[in-house]
Amino acid sequence: MAFIMGIILGLIIPIILIFIVSSIIALISGFLTYFLSNNKKKKRKIFIAVVAPFQILYSFFLTLLIGGLIISETKNIDIGIGDSWYVPLNDSCEIFMIDITDKAFLKCNEETLLSNITELQLTNNKVYGKTNDSEYFSLNLNNNITQHYLNENDLKESENLTVLNLQRTEDFYNNRKWELTKFWIIIALILATFFSVFGFFILYKIALYKWKLNFNKKKTTTNTG
Repeated sequence: MAFIMGIILGLIIPIILIFIVSSIIALISGFLTYFLSNNKKKKRKIFIAVVAPFQILYSFFLTLLIGGLIISETKNIDIGIGDSWYVPLNDSCEIFMIDITDKAFLKCNEETLLSNITELQLTNNKVYGKTNDSEYFSLNLNNNITQHYLNENDLKESENLTVLNLQRTEDFYNNRKWELTKFWIIIALILATFFSVFGFFILYKIALYKWKLNFNKKKTTTNTG
């Protein structure tokens, strides 16, 4: 139930924010159009100025939402809706966070191997990290075997590491997510922009010129003789 509520809130909040931003833009653009435009088709121009911000922003949001859902299903990465976040490390292991992003769980094959992780580093087939109680660990992604260490020096010596570049779980999550999805996110942004602009074009044509597609053209017949 809490998961569903998280998703609902994750959708309602951006919808409300978009409504507020659209309303402010619509108010400003409506007033500017009223005072600056000539009298020719003035009411229609005001209508476009008021409606366009809602159409553009909601079209953009809806397209990104659909794209995010597709990316989430194909890449096994959350789209930031709800109270949980997750990103894969490989085909069987993932970082998972609930409610807060400063502590994470490490799961492999749906089994939680480590919890309260505050810092992480991924290098090839190994994951290194630090937990909330200042314990260090390594995870071999090939066999899911974990090793625990008392301090950073023990970890570096045992794993033959000269440098350890741990990231906060939130930074690691964001960087890993961007690494895996950046191409598809860019495509989604391009499509969202296209559909927003195309929607505005249709709105503009219909509202200002009563433009419509006539799919049922009447056939004209000629009488002979």
